[in-house]
Amino acid sequence: MIKAVSFDLDGTLVYHKKEYILEVVGKTLLELGFQPDEKFSYEFWYGSNRSKIIQEKLGIEPMRFWKIFWEYDKPEMRIKNTEVYEDVLALKSIYDRGIKLGIVTGALSNVAKLEISKINEKVKGIKFDSVITNKPGMKPKPYPDPLLESLKELGVEKEELIYVGNGMEDVEAAKKAGIFPVIVLREENKWMNFDISVKLINSLYELEKML
Repeated sequence: MIKAVSFDLDGTLVYHKKEYILEVVGKTLLELGFQPDEKFSYEFWYGSNRSKIIQEKLGIEPMRFWKIFWEYDKPEMRIKNTEVYEDVLALKSIYDRGIKLGIVTGALSNVAKLEISKINEKVKGIKFDSVITNKPGMKPKPYPDPLLESLKELGVEKEELIYVGNGMEDVEAAKKAGIFPVIVLREENKWMNFDISVKLINSLYELEKML
């Protein structure tokens, strides 16, 4: 019996305006001497292990990219360009059934807090019983550590939790933690090649029917 559902944030519950993604990544590329590239911008923004993407696609030390990127991707600007997916409304009926909700994200805590506030504005009457963000000392996804921490905070067993994400790092982290992964297909991740063993849904309303 499923007693809790944890969610990734970016690309799963919220998304960022395309023009913002292209502007931030494009300016970073230009400053590094590269031409703006739409395909790279989306692959970087929504891909897993982004430092590896930087190294493989650009052939530079990832920290060089990140230092410039963070100058353009300020938390206050990111939140202004963040929207909540319409089907996030499905979380209300899930919550009303007594199923606990959690967040496991690679975002920094200040960014995650702002994004969650946007979700709470759209979906009234829900709360997240566990919020795990990117923090020092914890290995990020695709390592299982954040999901194992979420299990503890939610007070459920592995077989009682579903993790919903949008990328391969979400699948890998869930499988390593012994948790059932679900991928919600969005416009931004339809180019990814997911393993046939992964449960794919087109909307969070489908998740509601699974529980």
